[in-house]
Amino acid sequence: MSWRRRLSNKRGLERQLDAELQLHIELQTRDHMKAGMPEEEARRRALLDFGGLEPIREECRDARATRWAEDLIQDLRYGLRSLFKTPVFAATAIATLALGIGATTAVFSIVDLILFRDLPYAGDDRLVSVGIEVSGPGAFLGSRQEFLFGGMYLQWRERQKAFESLTSWSGTSDPFGGDFPAGCDLTEGRPVRLTCAFVASNFLPTLGVAPLLGRNFTPAEDLAGAPRVALLAYRAWQARFGGDPGVVDRTISLNGQPVRVIGVLPKSFELPTLDEFDLLVPQAFPEAQWQRLDSGLQVWAFARLRPGGSLAQARAQMQTLFKEVVDAAPPNFRNDIRLVVRSLRERQVGDVRYASWLLLGSVLLVLLTACANVANLLLARGVSRQRELAVRAALGAGRPRLIRQSFAESLLLGLAGCTAGLGIAAALLRVFQSIAPQGITRLTQAHIDLRVLVFTLAASFAATLLFGGAPAMRVRNAGLPAGSRVIGGRGLVSHSLIAGQIAVSILLLFGAGLLLRTLWNLQGLPLGVDASNLTTFTVILGDEKYPNPVLRNAFFDRLERRLAETPELTDFAISDSVPLATVSRSNPLSSLQPEGRPKMMDSAGGKVVFRVITPGYFSTFRIPILAGRAFEEQDRRGAEVAIVISQTLARRLFGPDDPLGQRIRFGGQGAAYRVIGVADDARNAPVFEDNSPEYYLVRRPPAPGAIPQFHAYGRSASVTARSAMPLRSLTELVHAARVN
Repeated sequence: MSWRRRLSNKRGLERQLDAELQLHIELQTRDHMKAGMPEEEARRRALLDFGGLEPIREECRDARATRWAEDLIQDLRYGLRSLFKTPVFAATAIATLALGIGATTAVFSIVDLILFRDLPYAGDDRLVSVGIEVSGPGAFLGSRQEFLFGGMYLQWRERQKAFESLTSWSGTSDPFGGDFPAGCDLTEGRPVRLTCAFVASNFLPTLGVAPLLGRNFTPAEDLAGAPRVALLAYRAWQARFGGDPGVVDRTISLNGQPVRVIGVLPKSFELPTLDEFDLLVPQAFPEAQWQRLDSGLQVWAFARLRPGGSLAQARAQMQTLFKEVVDAAPPNFRNDIRLVVRSLRERQVGDVRYASWLLLGSVLLVLLTACANVANLLLARGVSRQRELAVRAALGAGRPRLIRQSFAESLLLGLAGCTAGLGIAAALLRVFQSIAPQGITRLTQAHIDLRVLVFTLAASFAATLLFGGAPAMRVRNAGLPAGSRVIGGRGLVSHSLIAGQIAVSILLLFGAGLLLRTLWNLQGLPLGVDASNLTTFTVILGDEKYPNPVLRNAFFDRLERRLAETPELTDFAISDSVPLATVSRSNPLSSLQPEGRPKMMDSAGGKVVFRVITPGYFSTFRIPILAGRAFEEQDRRGAEVAIVISQTLARRLFGPDDPLGQRIRFGGQGAAYRVIGVADDARNAPVFEDNSPEYYLVRRPPAPGAIPQFHAYGRSASVTARSAMPLRSLTELVHAARVN
């Protein structure tokens, strides 16, 4: 009979045992009757010879292979009844455990994706990131880190011997507008703006990824003039095409041009830089890209190590090619450029690795504190159960049985805490994902799966052993008349747990205090802008409807008139970039030269951010003008170009002198810009980065270099559900827009 049947047929086994015992007694009784004893005397004698029935029953039960499971079930039932008799204690212990287990599970589900999971590429341990980093005065060369210029990438791809293959992708197809993501207008049916990633034809093979449907790009498809093709991201395939397999080989309209869909990417695929995308499109490099190492667009480059090759060997071999880049750079920038070759995982994780370990360690300390709290609750509860334990010991319950009973109750608490903790973990994950800032690696992908569930069960079992150990130590003294020994033992364990709790709590409070202090300092950091009651409107003009600057300028004028005619808006403005954005247009600070003053040396270093704005920008964002005035309509058409500079830039360029009326030239040539005002400093970078000096230019129509993406802002009197309606109603003017 299997152990499952034995457990489920316990009553039948007991009846079988009783029948066997009765059979032995009957046989013994018959033997005595054959010897001449009366039946009643023979039965009495048989019972005396046989001994007590109950001890024999216990011996037979102990011989069963399932006895341990039967005892465990019995202990669990007894523990469940005991917990139901003390609901306040049970609820408190379960809630304490659930909070600790829930927090630990939620954090582990995030940390697991960052540190422990394999990347969604075949042979991910051989994938590396290749690029250059520019700092100091040369930082203006590119806002991206670990990038390559197009010409540099093309030459390195042909000449390198360190890797099995070298590939790249770029978020833009514009060699001179690398700050803006590549938008693709899907113009069939309901028009929508998608995000394109421009990749080399060997992009997927280098990463070890095959399309879910269809085929990969061919080498001929990333050449200039090749037929237009694209690979759909799984998300876009589901959202836009309903997961229809027939989309492969279908021609769609992107930016008004026919593009053939050649395949669909796997659901797990992600760009190595973790950027969002909807389509992969071949990157065509113009012939001019070959001429200079530092010419053309910026790309992110990735490579696959040769079998048996190491990262150190590849880094050493790439130094020869990198030396050519350094030699071609201006002398004053050569010390600011460095080669970066590191594993793809290291690039993706970066500084998050240490923060992840710290966060996981913190929640494990919280779980330990929860275990100590529950252990103290169990010890306190054990004081009232000393008589019960003594009685059970006097009736024959051995120390192993009492310890097992104690752990059975702890196991019930652990299971209940684990179940409730999973619900808390799922809720905490949703909260983390809704309030966390962008840029946390894979946070949006975190969820409770089988791997996380196994961790939760293991953590719950470990917690059960931890908080159940202290009560189990107490039962060794159960049944002894010297109650002082029981109380004294409990006091020693309890005091040790309390001391540990205090130590862990001090550590956690110290860390929380530092975090709160940092948050307080960040909260008090002056941003220089007031975003209350402000609605933003991001406009990306599609190439199909607005293929040239003339049409873009015409749209710009219509939008500005519509904003001015909207009565719900108290202020409005338009600019080419957003305050606090991670990407802003910039120039080297040394390119600004005030007239009549000594030439600023390149060694001054740094960059200066600039924005092209409309006259209402300063009033819309409540940026104070400290000296002079803000832009007016007359500045948009005057013969002399006006400029407003930030307070920091005024100090850098003019020192203690009055900057008003001074003229600035860019690169020491061209038209001079007259300073008409000094604005208070406003944040033009995330709060964890150094702020840069800034200057503002007013949009002067016609603007031959009108960019296809800009931002409109409208300030309402108060925040209501209708605050965004004035700007939202303007979407009829634009092919693709987003209102926040």
